[in-house]
Amino acid sequence: MHHTRWKRHGDPAIKRENPNINTLAKVLAQAMDIAPDMNGCRISTGVWGSDKDGYPVVSFNGRRRRVTHLVLEHLLDRALQPEEQANHHCDVPPCVERTHLFAGTHEDNMADMTAKGRKPVGNAVVTAELEPEQVRAIREEYARGAATQADLAERYGTSQTNVSRIVRRVSWAHLV
Repeated sequence: MHHTRWKRHGDPAIKRENPNINTLAKVLAQAMDIAPDMNGCRISTGVWGSDKDGYPVVSFNGRRRRVTHLVLEHLLDRALQPEEQANHHCDVPPCVERTHLFAGTHEDNMADMTAKGRKPVGNAVVTAELEPEQVRAIREEYARGAATQADLAERYGTSQTNVSRIVRRVSWAHLV
């Protein structure tokens, strides 16, 4: 419980004039005061609170804002567009190093994740219901016309929609 409070609200040992009043200059100075680690990341542990995804947040102009967004907006000298977000080259959510940030859409971030091999596939996906052997068997049986998608779904304990995605190679596309 104490660790969760510390992560969310920051280190109580760090003195702050008024935690509800943050200026851009103050937030940027705090970000640059963090010593970089061996990868060049400035990890914001204990400086600010964090949101549920581990990104550092501050109260700024009456709103709760991600520090990465404020740093990137300052770097770009413009506000992020509604469809933009601050993405990381380093893939470390609490990193506030400005050279590690770039503006992009959620789709850009997902493409970056896939290109770097960080997107789980197959039974590495937490919600995967089937094993690779079962997926191969479903595809083989369906291709032979030995069973309908509904029959296969019932037999393998999944949904007809999932079987449809498997036979069309929308899911488990990596599996040969």
